[in-house]
Amino acid sequence: MPVTEQHDLKLGQSVVIKRTFMTRYSLLYAGMPNPETLSLVVIQHRGHQALAYNLYLPANQRQITVADTPITIHSAGPATVLLSFDA
Repeated sequence: MPVTEQHDLKLGQSVVIKRTFMTRYSLLYAGMPNPETLSLVVIQHRGHQALAYNLYLPANQRQITVADTPITIHSAGPATVLLSFDA
């Protein structure tokens, strides 16, 4: 049964949102480039290779899906973001 995990990420902190046999997906908080936008970095590790990309979201957006994992954004500020997802 999935358990909802809540995370309070500071600038530059990351959390693993999904893990499979060879692949790991992480989400890193990259701050707010302006008051209406927040930036999250999606990092995918597969073996010894990795890729990353930025998601620029409206600051008032509350639901996103990354790597088939629904994520709820409870609050976002210039230095922290509070989010939750089912682990």
